[in-house]
Amino acid sequence: MEFSRKLLSALTTGQSTDPGRRAADATAFSEESLDALRLNISNPGLSTAAMKDNMLRLIYGEMMGQDVQFGAIYALKLAQSGQTVAEKQAGYLACYLLLQEGNELNIMLVNTLQKDLTSSNYHHVVVALIILCNMTLPDVIPSMVSHVLTALSHTHESVRKRALIALKNFYTLNTELISPYFDQIKDLLYDPEPSVMSAALGFFALAVKDHARVMKELVPALIGILQQVADGKLPRGYLYHGMAAPWIQIRCLMIMAQLGHDDLSASTAMTPVVLRAFHKASQGVDAAF
Repeated sequence: MEFSRKLLSALTTGQSTDPGRRAADATAFSEESLDALRLNISNPGLSTAAMKDNMLRLIYGEMMGQDVQFGAIYALKLAQSGQTVAEKQAGYLACYLLLQEGNELNIMLVNTLQKDLTSSNYHHVVVALIILCNMTLPDVIPSMVSHVLTALSHTHESVRKRALIALKNFYTLNTELISPYFDQIKDLLYDPEPSVMSAALGFFALAVKDHARVMKELVPALIGILQQVADGKLPRGYLYHGMAAPWIQIRCLMIMAQLGHDDLSASTAMTPVVLRAFHKASQGVDAAF
């Protein structure tokens, strides 16, 4: 998020909000900057810090509708060799914008992502996962699944959370690719870190729409989570206007609604904790509504 704010600031600094001026800026970029940018990024002695600045200009050119495909290979090189998180992020973002399905450079992208996903530096793992959370390249995703599944057991909660979000993205693009791993993903519902548990709920809130019949075993976990929230066992940071983790509660209830449909046994097991959640929500504050 911090990188996104800095990137937006870097790209918009000095830019007018007037449509006519913005059109002039785009023309000026096309006529005066594109050749210079092509020359700059092809300099073999360019530092990674300077390459990052050029990547931001490249991204701006792409936003202005210019053909900047010449920068794709340099974006990959920056993602590979970036010394800081910001440098890697700039490289990966440019790759995300420039690479399309079937591009021969996608093989290099796969290798770069796999290298970062197995890095001992968890910041590099997170950077790679952030890109995979938004990845839409069908020829890249299958090669990433095993590495993302491995990240589910990482010692750092930021990695586990983003691995779940990446799997959710993969699921939306290729359901059959991810459905065999429901049991492994289910274990994250018991994660001691609430943010990871919440990400797992987000995954199952999506997947349960298509696979409710094979997810009945989730009921005890959902009951336990809802009881935890009702008992106030989550950190105070999850209080919102006096309401305990409202989004976690809503996700639990959405999944329960699917699992309890036409199932008397599951509905009976869930009823006490659902009634308790309803009672807790009768506080009259906006979040409770």
